[in-house]
Amino acid sequence: MIPLNDPPSRQQSFSLGTEGEPIKGLYSVVRITFANPDTDYAVVHLIPADADEQADSIAAVGTLHNPEVGACYQIEGIWRQDPRYGRQVRITAAIPQIPTTLAAIERYLAGASIKGLGPHHARRVIEHFGERILDVLDEGGKRLREVPGIGPVRARQIRESWAEHQGIHELMANLQGMAQLTPIQAQRIFRELGHDAWQAITSNPYLLAERVRGFGFKTCDRIGRSIGLDELAPQRLQAGLLHTLTQALNDGHLWTSPEELLTQACELLEAPEELLTPQLEALIAQGRALRVALGNSSDPPEGIYLRGTAQAEERIARHLAEWLQAPPAEALRLSSRAADKQIMAVGPEGLTEPQRQAIGQLLCGRRLVVLTGGPGTGKTTTMHTLIRCLEAQEITYALCATTGRASKQLADTTGRPAATVHRHLGIGFDPDAQHVKPVRETVMIIDEASMIDLWLMDQIVERLAPDTHLFLVGDIDQLPPVGPGAPLQDLIALAETGSRAGLQVVRLDQIFRQEARDASLIVVNCHRVRDGQRPLAGPSENSDYYEMLRPTPQEARDLIVELASERLPRYLGVPPSEVQVLSPMHGGDAGVQALNVALQERLNPAASHKQELALGRRANGPRMVLRVGDKVRQIRNDYDKGVFNGDLGTVTTINRDKRSDALTVHVRFDELPVTYSLAELDDLVHAWAMTVHAAQGSQWPAVVIALLTSHYVMLERNILYTALSRARRLAVLVTQERAVRVAIQRSRSTTRRTGLTARMPRQDS
Repeated sequence: MIPLNDPPSRQQSFSLGTEGEPIKGLYSVVRITFANPDTDYAVVHLIPADADEQADSIAAVGTLHNPEVGACYQIEGIWRQDPRYGRQVRITAAIPQIPTTLAAIERYLAGASIKGLGPHHARRVIEHFGERILDVLDEGGKRLREVPGIGPVRARQIRESWAEHQGIHELMANLQGMAQLTPIQAQRIFRELGHDAWQAITSNPYLLAERVRGFGFKTCDRIGRSIGLDELAPQRLQAGLLHTLTQALNDGHLWTSPEELLTQACELLEAPEELLTPQLEALIAQGRALRVALGNSSDPPEGIYLRGTAQAEERIARHLAEWLQAPPAEALRLSSRAADKQIMAVGPEGLTEPQRQAIGQLLCGRRLVVLTGGPGTGKTTTMHTLIRCLEAQEITYALCATTGRASKQLADTTGRPAATVHRHLGIGFDPDAQHVKPVRETVMIIDEASMIDLWLMDQIVERLAPDTHLFLVGDIDQLPPVGPGAPLQDLIALAETGSRAGLQVVRLDQIFRQEARDASLIVVNCHRVRDGQRPLAGPSENSDYYEMLRPTPQEARDLIVELASERLPRYLGVPPSEVQVLSPMHGGDAGVQALNVALQERLNPAASHKQELALGRRANGPRMVLRVGDKVRQIRNDYDKGVFNGDLGTVTTINRDKRSDALTVHVRFDELPVTYSLAELDDLVHAWAMTVHAAQGSQWPAVVIALLTSHYVMLERNILYTALSRARRLAVLVTQERAVRVAIQRSRSTTRRTGLTARMPRQDS
């Protein structure tokens, strides 16, 4: 329950209205009890704008845009009697106003988030300029240096912060009641578009979708309707076409055929194709979309790309083609006989021919070796043997993985240092870097390479030195990467479409340790699921795979919470954070959102000593409350902070600045502390439970998997395969028999529309 105000017995005396009586006037905010940035719902304490600081306050609840201590509003509302909190005002309208009295101006300047000001300096500027202070600030604040104690640095801070503060307020005033935008959205608009933001929005609201994070076509369309933009205006039609391409990109596809693009955009915009065709040509002429021939025939098919996507894929193709043709490093020119001798000298007994081939191909000079295979087929053993061969010949190498958890596991299993690809390549960790630094090592080994998307592949190939060799290890049967593209699939397809000097693909398909006593049902069942066979239920009490049937999603959710919070941590001797809950979908009673709420309540309940922050609803889900101790996941690459999509962390503190009332949330990702402002918190979601897609590239000692008929639209073979392969020691499937059968029967194609193989020129080996 939100503490709206002091209980009636402790309320200060004020001219309280009677139940249902209207109230209207100019009021200042003196305290903020609660404010939801997503809905603008707030609980505040107000005093008349012309009153002094000793005046009694009244509690008010309702919608206030960006409430700040000291902010001034023209308030309209109705008095009501709350049964628990006593007399308060229900706000029906609150319009931001510039204060006019000295007392209100001082409160406004002292409470507003103006860098360089605060109660002390607000009092000084008021004493010096009086009521003229707002004019002084509006005129650029050049006279601030007249005030004792305000030097050039503080004066500049005040001027710049005031300009942004006023710009955001002006933008909010223009947007108020028009498109239901939040203060955080207004802040992002202003910071991207500056003082011309309102003019830019009114001329083309769809510009926001391209330039301001967090804005999509639907929001821009709502703004467009509110300002009376014609539904067939070129701006809207072009934005709809770009949105359709963006949606395809979000689904992993790099291009869309012109026919499919026009069909989908027609449906979205409810506009005829004859109007959209010239707008598509206009986008291509402007360079905002690109038409690319996907092949070398006389009449190749065409794909429509977003400009940045096409440019990234073209860079990858160009760099790869040049790099693959370069001669091998001097140290990696062994003969086949010498390579075999080296492998036999350091490798374990029982290496298969494909394992020896993968290692030998690299030692004999292949620039790029792709090693793929399912769980238990010996990928890690192959990597370990390769490392020993490289060390025996004093060849430098880097050991990397695509996620933090995968790099930790890689370090544990090999006994060598390992890092994420981002960290090793310095992607996002050196904001002052002027040039991309090439890979220093002779061999770069990357595990969980099926997680490499278009953007990461672009960064990798840009950093490959002429004498660098690349060894990629991944499971091609898993789900494709969370981001767009499928580089690992593209490279395998490239090797299969014709001879390609420098590129070798090796598949491992023999399952090791499958003898009766040592058999891992996780491994066995991964391969059974891949081949369309039902998983085997564990007959032994020492099994590493169990199925637990529950008839309803609610019962499944309750069991999952019990397993993840108590039974499995106790059984395995691990903390609850090492038991990961997976579900195919976000929504539903056994979806990620509901599971996160239930798991947070069990594993990190509210307490008086824990700071927390209500963030409102996310994607039509339940209200999200961020609490110290919460397990969270980053959902967007942030190169400035050095955190990336999929990174897992823990909330350590939630702070509110006493002077500015600004909120900051501190999260620790492994050893990296990261600070978030309130506007940046939509980059975080709870991670007690996550989707199977989001879990790619990471493993845990135990996973609990929800797989129910209520997840029908997401039931498919590679979802179950990927979920099972995330478990190292124990996998528990909470399911229904029909759900398992449906998932096994469905083998949807995960092929993504990419153009890398078409862009790569053919060459002979």
